[in-house]
Amino acid sequence: MRRSAFGVFLALGLVAACSFGSPDRAPVTTLPPGAVRVSGVLLVPAETSLRASCARAATAGGFAVPCPRLILQHRDAVGEGCPEESYAPNRDCLEDSAAGNPYLTSRRDAFTYVQSDIVFTDARHLFVVGIRTDSQLLQFRVGCIGPESAESGPELNGHAATWVECPEGGDGMNSGHVLLRWTTNGVAYAVSLHGHTSINREVELAIARNIEYVEP
Repeated sequence: MRRSAFGVFLALGLVAACSFGSPDRAPVTTLPPGAVRVSGVLLVPAETSLRASCARAATAGGFAVPCPRLILQHRDAVGEGCPEESYAPNRDCLEDSAAGNPYLTSRRDAFTYVQSDIVFTDARHLFVVGIRTDSQLLQFRVGCIGPESAESGPELNGHAATWVECPEGGDGMNSGHVLLRWTTNGVAYAVSLHGHTSINREVELAIARNIEYVEP
């Protein structure tokens, strides 16, 4: 039986479509091992050296340190702790809340992980904080210096969290940031990114849900 010219044309068209795929389908991008995308933002596994730094900080501070297992994609190696000494003056991100004040008892009670070399232009830098609730640095590290806007957030490990927005142009390291903050066992925790955006909130929640609490 002779095949019509239309039939031959249709068959060739189907073969071409199967060979080259749909033009509307986006190419498949392979993520690095352990990485995830949250609202288009790439989160990658933290280096093993950060886990070792968290363990040293927990031992020195005597409280459960929030060690992020997922961090933002970055340009440089994270290394062992905090790259900015202005927030944590030693390599393990642990601060003495009495530093510089002779009238206070010395106590290393604030852990602040800082990531400022991120490949995420809308956020500038990331903070992951764990601090004793009776620390002199509490408001500086997990709050705003001045008025703050707060609303109920998700539950994290059985504890209610709060979304906090600090106004742009204010004082303190969280100026212009949105924080996800929660408290457990006398320690306040926060994940903080610059910018009051829904994407930042989704990224912070993903990071918070992948925190390991490293015990002393």
